[in-house]
Amino acid sequence: MDSLTIRGVAALCVMLSHYALWMESYFHIELPVILSFLKQLGGIGVLLFFFLSGYGIYISSSDEKNDLMWLIKRVGKVWLPYLFIKFVIELINYSVIGWNQFFIGDFLKEITGIDFSDWFIWVIILQYVIFWIAGKISLNIRLTRIFFQSLILMAAFIYLKLAPRWYNGLLL
Repeated sequence: MDSLTIRGVAALCVMLSHYALWMESYFHIELPVILSFLKQLGGIGVLLFFFLSGYGIYISSSDEKNDLMWLIKRVGKVWLPYLFIKFVIELINYSVIGWNQFFIGDFLKEITGIDFSDWFIWVIILQYVIFWIAGKISLNIRLTRIFFQSLILMAAFIYLKLAPRWYNGLLL
């Protein structure tokens, strides 16, 4: 129940941040200091999600056999709802801008997130994949696995010159 509450707070933080950014661009003004604070909440919300994801991985690794089905189930729990939400959003988008703008390649790229524009979903999926691989290396010693996972992901993200947002959540 506590993790559900924290997820709600995290979602609210991200929503308020996006709303503040939208207000700023829509009205073409710089927000006052208090509303500018709202823009920073997005990063806090994302870090909370990363923390909860890592916590969930850790807890579930003690309860379940970490075979390939564990990995598929974990990735599916994240990616399938994402696909559904993106599908609905894109249908709404094309209903507004007109179906004459529809191109199947762009549509599939948007709903799958394959262009990495929704970077957060890929960080979580990568956490699961690397955690699973690290489990094979560490003989399922959970803390060693988490350590390997964090090092591998941070090294890969730094090597790829990705923004710190890709790996700073791992530190939690």
